[in-house]
Amino acid sequence: MNVTLCENLTLILTNIQNDGRKGLIITNWQLLTMMQLKSATVKANITSILSKALTANSISIFIPMLMLEDFGTYRFRVDYRSFVGLDGYSIYEFVTSSNEAPTLEIDKSAPFMFVPQQLIIITATVRHFKCSTLLTEEIYDDVSG
Repeated sequence: MNVTLCENLTLILTNIQNDGRKGLIITNWQLLTMMQLKSATVKANITSILSKALTANSISIFIPMLMLEDFGTYRFRVDYRSFVGLDGYSIYEFVTSSNEAPTLEIDKSAPFMFVPQQLIIITATVRHFKCSTLLTEEIYDDVSG
């Protein structure tokens, strides 16, 4: 799964079976790819989130936007125990993309006629969403080549 840094992210344990409607005991939340992280701040923030989730016996964690590193691979694991003492775990894995990735949209209503050895003009709109300002910047232009 690919996640942009502009998204709030919630990981939640679902499809729980045979819990006797008594809930699960969360025995551990961990980030298996912690050593790959470069930022000490990101490591500290994730450690804090996981610690709070474990203390609260929470089946979910919430990671606010812009908290993770771009182009990182994240693999979270939650361990749990059922009311009858059966242990289990779930793993959540995703990759983050940059918060600065633009999108390109080609104008479909513009005429497309390609003639050999002639200049080609493509009308396009480039959209660039900036997480920090929550604004989208648009550039409308003709590209030729």
